[in-house]
Amino acid sequence: MIRLGAQTQVYLAAGATDMRKQIDGLAALVVDVLAADPFSSQVFVFCNRGRDKLKILVWQHNGFWLWYRRLERERFWWPMSASEGPVKLSAREFQWLLDGLDPTRVQAHKRADFDLIITVGRPVTRPPPYRSRRAELPHRAPRSDSLHTRQHCIILRSC
Repeated sequence: MIRLGAQTQVYLAAGATDMRKQIDGLAALVVDVLAADPFSSQVFVFCNRGRDKLKILVWQHNGFWLWYRRLERERFWWPMSASEGPVKLSAREFQWLLDGLDPTRVQAHKRADFDLIITVGRPVTRPPPYRSRRAELPHRAPRSDSLHTRQHCIILRSC
């Protein structure tokens, strides 16, 4: 599984790409076709004509990662017109693409954020401390520290 940061942009090279290209050839396509910097830590994705193979190029720290994905029976959604230029996806939409979904048609639930803080306390009894049999004393009322309050905080933020 490929994990990306929320701010990472994914660029799809629209149209078909020759899958014989390796890191250097794909990095040249990033510069020439996508007009982007291959050393920018963004994700660049290329697809073959049959739409069943992907190559994913990423620069990380001191070298390139090149991932290859091949589907056995299905096809990836892919923008076929190269005249439109690169297609930008979020990291979330990229995961949808890898899962076989069309990111232009998928609508996720909106993120729910709230601005509410609730603190709820309820008394909880503590078990009595361990005592040896030799130190048994006549029964006394429970000490005040045998009861304490367990607090539960629920923090909700609003967008």
